[in-house]
Amino acid sequence: MNILFVDLSRKTWRVETADPSLEKGYIGGRGVNQRLLWDLTDPAQDVLCPESPVILGSGPFVGTLVPAASRLAVDFRNTLNKGIGSANAGGAFAAAMRYAGYDHTVITGRSDSPVAIVLSSEGVKFRNATDLTGKSPWETEHILQNTEGPGPVRTLAAGPAGERGVRLACLISDRGRAAGYGGPGALFGSKNLKAVAVVTGDRPLIPFDGPRFLELCDKSHQRLMNSRFARVHSAGGTLAAYLASGDRRAHGVRNMSDEYWPQEAIDSVSEKTILSRRIRRHSCLGCPVGCSGLYRTGETPFEGLQANMYRAFATNTDVRDPEALMRANALANDMGLDCDHTSAAVAWAMECYEKGILDAKETGGLELHWGNGNAMVELIGLIGERKGFGELFADGVVEAARRVGRGSEQLVPEVRGNALMEAGMRSHPAWALGIVTSAKAGGHLRGAPAQEYQMEAGLVSRETASRLFGIRDPDNLSHADRARLVVWQERYKAVIDCMGICCLSSVWMDVELFQPDEIAELYTALTGTETYGKDLMETGERIVQMERAYNEGFAGFDRYNDTPPEKLLEPVSAGRYEGAAIDADSWQIMLEEYYRLHGWNNETGNPDAETLRAELPEIVKPLGARR
Repeated sequence: MNILFVDLSRKTWRVETADPSLEKGYIGGRGVNQRLLWDLTDPAQDVLCPESPVILGSGPFVGTLVPAASRLAVDFRNTLNKGIGSANAGGAFAAAMRYAGYDHTVITGRSDSPVAIVLSSEGVKFRNATDLTGKSPWETEHILQNTEGPGPVRTLAAGPAGERGVRLACLISDRGRAAGYGGPGALFGSKNLKAVAVVTGDRPLIPFDGPRFLELCDKSHQRLMNSRFARVHSAGGTLAAYLASGDRRAHGVRNMSDEYWPQEAIDSVSEKTILSRRIRRHSCLGCPVGCSGLYRTGETPFEGLQANMYRAFATNTDVRDPEALMRANALANDMGLDCDHTSAAVAWAMECYEKGILDAKETGGLELHWGNGNAMVELIGLIGERKGFGELFADGVVEAARRVGRGSEQLVPEVRGNALMEAGMRSHPAWALGIVTSAKAGGHLRGAPAQEYQMEAGLVSRETASRLFGIRDPDNLSHADRARLVVWQERYKAVIDCMGICCLSSVWMDVELFQPDEIAELYTALTGTETYGKDLMETGERIVQMERAYNEGFAGFDRYNDTPPEKLLEPVSAGRYEGAAIDADSWQIMLEEYYRLHGWNNETGNPDAETLRAELPEIVKPLGARR
């Protein structure tokens, strides 16, 4: 395993071969990233100081024939709360980095002028990025392709919002794949780093047992293509899956004040309406599903229109204008803004406006009524540019509410300083528990089990529920079952993030895809290290423990931070889940079972010394010094 260390202050770089124990203990991708982040974080330093690292990681499956294994792990200190910052993006960047000879890239320092890092098998070039300043990630990739080609050039870039230090800023890979949550774009901006570009190299990735590895890859491919979820995603991306149930689905509505969006609203921005603007569909590297697409609004082509974008700029703001939705999506991409957090900002501002907390004088004339798509798009631009009313959101929604006051703080659905933009948290308790306890502070791509929805739909057999999750009755989940499901998903998601597998092609979407034993067989054939599914899940648990310890040691989080937003205690107004809400007593029962399964102290919600000695003996002493 090769780790590239880049110092932007000194314009130096070096490559180190990792100690074998690092790969043995953490595999790759997110796991190795998190271990490096622990070692490189100084709690006394500001999160945006030059020494604060951004770590890029690819897993052992990335760049091989394992289908749907293209994911890039991006790990850092969260700019909004000082805890774990962790993101994941598809495309081809991670594979290109491996082909160039680097499994992980650690970036520290701050350039004295705008810079882009260009990686190749020959080393690192520090390219003056003055010509890239103010450009969108799409434009940045185009320029770098023309100047650093002629071969394929893969990019990971900040947009104008990141350059300006907006903490809602993400990084964009391959024009439309976002690595968000926690402000990595702002970290790039603080380092005067516009982009990392990779000129694809020719490093061979040779499996230990080639014939066996090819056989297993073929089986995984066939299993994936026979999945009905894959067929739905192939047809219309995650948006098709999201809208399949219409108003019978739990949506995030009006700043998460409700979970019911009427069918007439859904029809106004329907899947058919959106897909009519699709130019073509395409895939991340090595994925046969093809859930991505290129769309057009007016003369503007853009990527990245998926379920999250729909929820962000349609249901959560009650916008029913498809053109406004498309323009918001395209502008967020151009600015390099995380759609979840940007939606949270816009929806909070709209609710404040509707309730009279904000007025047109304070918003610079924007009439932020529910459903005003034009005002939504204008506000997104102001946030990205840090102009006028948009400047209020530069440090996040929670800080914006603190500055405004007047009761606006109670309108922010947030976890650990990160504003939420989610659906189904009232109606699906395990899903909610996974979001609230997520180490990255919210987000459904950690411990939130989509398997809960599958069980509700009768798609998980009793045999599979018992064998995989330890659940006897998938049709009647107890509080303990739901906590168990969250813990299982946390461990499993850590495993696939280490390997580089897309969650949309995993157990998370279809319980027959990439089960732990299947992943272990592939890993054994690839590396020659005999591995079993239970071994991988133990590694997943080690990573979960590491992240929980990081949040305690570097951000001071504890049980108090595992409390759901008060908004979610309000019941759903209508529809299939009418009356559903988080019950405070049931939540505590789930939470205590969740702690028990992880071996965490019930009073603090953090790992006991005994648990750490068993899982992470090397961090017992440094964490103890911070307690």
